[in-house]
Amino acid sequence: MRTADDDTVMKASNNVVQSPTLATRQDLANATFNLTSQRSVNFEDSMEGSVELNDSGFYVSNSSANVGSPRSPRPTNKPPVKSRPGPTQSQLMAASDRPGLGANTSGSFQNASFRTEPSRRDNSRNNLLQSMRSAQGLKPSVHLRKYSVGGMRYSSEKRQIAGMLMLFGLACVFQPLYSTATLIGTNGTTHLVGVDFAILFGDVCIILLGIMAVGIGLAEFVVESGDEKYTTALLLWVQTGFVWVISSMTSVGRIAVGSIGFIPEAYNPSVLINRFLGAMGIIAIASYGFAMIGSVAFMGFSLYAFQIMKPQERDRDYYVSRAAIYSGALFLAGLSQFLMGIFIIEVYGMTLESGPIQVGFFLINLPLVTTLIGVIQTASGLWGFLRAFGLFVKSRSDNRFQLAMGVVWVAQLILQCIVQSAYLPESKGAGFAASVAGLSFALNVMPFYLDYKVRMTLKRVKPAYFGLVDDDEIAVDNDAEIKISIRRKSSIAESPNPFKPRSGAVESA
Repeated sequence: MRTADDDTVMKASNNVVQSPTLATRQDLANATFNLTSQRSVNFEDSMEGSVELNDSGFYVSNSSANVGSPRSPRPTNKPPVKSRPGPTQSQLMAASDRPGLGANTSGSFQNASFRTEPSRRDNSRNNLLQSMRSAQGLKPSVHLRKYSVGGMRYSSEKRQIAGMLMLFGLACVFQPLYSTATLIGTNGTTHLVGVDFAILFGDVCIILLGIMAVGIGLAEFVVESGDEKYTTALLLWVQTGFVWVISSMTSVGRIAVGSIGFIPEAYNPSVLINRFLGAMGIIAIASYGFAMIGSVAFMGFSLYAFQIMKPQERDRDYYVSRAAIYSGALFLAGLSQFLMGIFIIEVYGMTLESGPIQVGFFLINLPLVTTLIGVIQTASGLWGFLRAFGLFVKSRSDNRFQLAMGVVWVAQLILQCIVQSAYLPESKGAGFAASVAGLSFALNVMPFYLDYKVRMTLKRVKPAYFGLVDDDEIAVDNDAEIKISIRRKSSIAESPNPFKPRSGAVESA
């Protein structure tokens, strides 16, 4: 039934859409708020207890629905109002699970709300907002609905990334400590020239990088007080970490040029053997170093995307490419170690009685152990590379690769870090064990993490998936929620209460 208030509301809405005097977004927001308030009051007054939700999901006018109700419909000579489509039962029950809902929903049935399609007036209002922004050079503000399902998903994902950043930062702090303590000495013994100084400078850069990553990750993970400015500083400083990678590769290449260096003289080494081991060492340093530095950079960029409200840029295709790259790094690291072990066994046998062979951070006392670690790393890297493209994946809950990577990492800690180093007398290999443990952490964990993200991330991620909406969507959603909330409250208030006895029963008693 149309009243004078309806005409007033229509005029107000036309003024909001067509008024040329609105020059700022604040003026438009105030006018929109007044319009929404008028429409809400008018709609509530027009509900005379004759509107109910039928089985087909429509709000209809039915005078028989008010039998026994204390309120009766207002008599009128006008034709009945046509049926208006309303929310179905399934829509109401699934309302709280749909991304983009407002944070003010209480979860109760009568207060449930959901997003409806924008009306013609809503589209006109959005077009007006966009034209005003274009004229003033503004961009729509992005807002996070923190207590919606998408908002909680946003917070969970960001804290996950912060925790991973903190773990990789700890590995960066611990890995260079042994090398730094070796290159720094007293009484003028500190290496301040040549490649050794470059390695020392790279060690210091990695330690500082790890400290920054731990601090930023801890702040976001525990108290959620990170800032994109600090994350930007981390992303700029992470570039210095490759100084250590390049200087270490240069050091191994310089030794490989000579006739001896990696192999003790007791084995009577040749130039060809020395250069082959040097080439394998350079490949291993590049793979391990890329994984260690790249893991911090990857988590830093991911955290920065969440901090600037653009987490939707990380979709499944993004994780597929990264999973293939880091699995490829694991494959190359294992392949170099496997070839190194097989070559040493072929030339010098299963045991090295005249001393260990050292190539970069590899300390080889048992060539068979080196070969075994190389085999399982090569197989795991190839498996992860194929899984990145959907091969050998049974379902989204297929965690076999994660279990396998856990076994590979533990085997490397025991066999390569402890067993190989323990053969040196007087604990001279303790520093190698700590360095390799820190260096191998990212190489084993990054494929583990990225394989999970490939299986769990959507093909295309929209901002509403993380509870992010702009100004236009907030205006439409608030208007829809107010209308639906008023309809529901009115329908429930006028429906018979099954727990309240009828008046006739009370009088007879």
